Amino acid sequence: WFKPCQLQRRFLVKVEPGGELPGALLHFAQQAALRQGVVLSAQGSITDLTFANIRAGSKLPITWPRMPIHRVEGPLNLLSLEGNLFPDELGDPDCQLVVTAAKSNGQVIGGRLLGAKVFATCELLFTEYSVEGVERHRSPTGGVETIFMSDHEGHEDGGAPRAYPEGAAREPGEGGDV
Repeated sequence: WFKPCQLQRRFLVKVEPGGELPGALLHFAQQAALRQGVVLSAQGSITDLTFANIRAGSKLPITWPRMPIHRVEGPLNLLSLEGNLFPDELGDPDCQLVVTAAKSNGQVIGGRLLGAKVFATCELLFTEYSVEGVERHRSPTGGVETIFMSDHEGHEDGGAPRAYPEGAAREPGEGGDV
């Protein structure tokens, strides 16, 4: 399933040393009055990286106990930062990002970005787009936040927004089954 979108403005975003990710990107989105967009590229360096991955052997739905959280002090070379911005079920901006970074020994690590501080610099290329009827909601099947298309029918995770399943974890460390 798909829905066409229109490209809008493009931005170069520089986050200074000590800036927080993804907080700085959300702050930029609020300042620029953005509702939807995509991080096309990013480079720089980070420290105090916190990220999560899906535990090997996990079954659906994914819950936070099935996503080990990793913390790496750094500094690290930021190899890539990708993701998108959509409003959540309350209409607030929600930024989902994945990060790839390199340790000083060349080991590459990465996963779903939960937080990081910019070390020397972080330079991003961000493109705004517009598409009607798309928001991010928790998928009852997958257990993760995903986009929903309000006028799409016939796809379990693409139809009208659904409420969170009873007991579903919404944030790292909250309830949910392993």
